[in-house]
Amino acid sequence: MSQKLTVTQIDSDHTWVEINYYNDTNGQIPLKVDAQRTDVIINDTSKFNVACTRFNIPISAIPILAFPSTNPFGVNLRNTNTNVNFSTQLTFIPTTGNALINAAQEVYSIYNLLDSLNAAFATSYAAFNAAYAGVIPSAPYMIWNPVTLQFSLLTDIAYTTEPVKIGISLSLEERFPGFYMFWNGTYGSANFNDFEFFIQSYNGTNVSSSTVTTSQQTSTPAALLDLDRVVVKTTTIPADKQTLVNYNSNYTAGNQVNNVLSDFIIDQSSIVVPQGQYLQYLPAFPHYYSLKATSSEFIKFDIEVKWLNKLGISNTIYIDPGTTASFQFLFLRKGLTL
Repeated sequence: MSQKLTVTQIDSDHTWVEINYYNDTNGQIPLKVDAQRTDVIINDTSKFNVACTRFNIPISAIPILAFPSTNPFGVNLRNTNTNVNFSTQLTFIPTTGNALINAAQEVYSIYNLLDSLNAAFATSYAAFNAAYAGVIPSAPYMIWNPVTLQFSLLTDIAYTTEPVKIGISLSLEERFPGFYMFWNGTYGSANFNDFEFFIQSYNGTNVSSSTVTTSQQTSTPAALLDLDRVVVKTTTIPADKQTLVNYNSNYTAGNQVNNVLSDFIIDQSSIVVPQGQYLQYLPAFPHYYSLKATSSEFIKFDIEVKWLNKLGISNTIYIDPGTTASFQFLFLRKGLTL
């Protein structure tokens, strides 16, 4: 990796620090900067505040979601005459050459998630068809429309008349809201059928040949995202850093994040379909943290950037080969404003 730290002192009251972090390796690397300078960044840190005033992170570095270790994703086909279930847990499909994200079971593409979902539907269908041959001719199949930003479930018209229901787990229903579904009165069912789709041909208007298209009523792609916020951590900048604890009602105990210099809640709607853009933060009024006096010269500058999911759990951000992340910090004399 290549990192460049530029210190620009406008005057004795304002010092800007620019960081450009370029991945010049052949693999992914964590977004972690550790710069050692020969000259002093700030002479008397006790007289300054610091703020992260800008960052640019490749959107490709932020996953859509990570496969959960608890309350897993799953699908189900249920014979309503016999109440026999054919359930399948979704399996993470690795991406070639991405060992780091594969180990974390992170998904960076909607289409990769749909591959896992449709493979699970196919497995449940094969088991159902082995037990009840000919009742339904094909497996359900989920598709994504990048224009309308809506998901649709494609099924044979037999699903409107034959004794079969298509179910999904609570964790999947939370990712794919907006469908007409029945709630079975369970949360976390072992059969992955907490919710079942309402499949109906509406006077033929949603039927093409023998296929029924059941679509979301509203566009809710942001529901897929695990991302809640991006945090910038540091151990060497002598600031009054914060600890994120219980900021989310779904917070998981023991996963507090320490040494946080800045944290940013993300507008999820802007990163649903990554296409090489950057996640950019440019606040009109950045938050400043008070610096403390140090016993040694302030010449070491480190930051580590994490993404936090909706449970408050921190995850490493990895940037791809050939991409750059950049940051800007302002050290401003206490008592002054921009």
